[in-house]
Amino acid sequence: MTDDQITDVLRGHCARVLGVSTTQISPYTDLREELDADSLDFAELYAAVEDEWGTFADETLQRVRTVADMAAVIRRHLTAVGG
Repeated sequence: MTDDQITDVLRGHCARVLGVSTTQISPYTDLREELDADSLDFAELYAAVEDEWGTFADETLQRVRTVADMAAVIRRHLTAVGG
């Protein structure tokens, strides 16, 4: 899966969870500051990410603020598991 594909899937998950259009979400949109994502939104987003790509270390996902941050975590995970 390419980085662009990962980002597109993430944008879709973010839009669904946060109730916004994918056009409002760029790779560098700060999900907390710009889209008012709270801890419950992030919990739902993490669940969607793990359904899509497998289980991640909790502390790894806790540091993300943007789609690009999350895509980087997913890329590292996929590389580590050979995906």
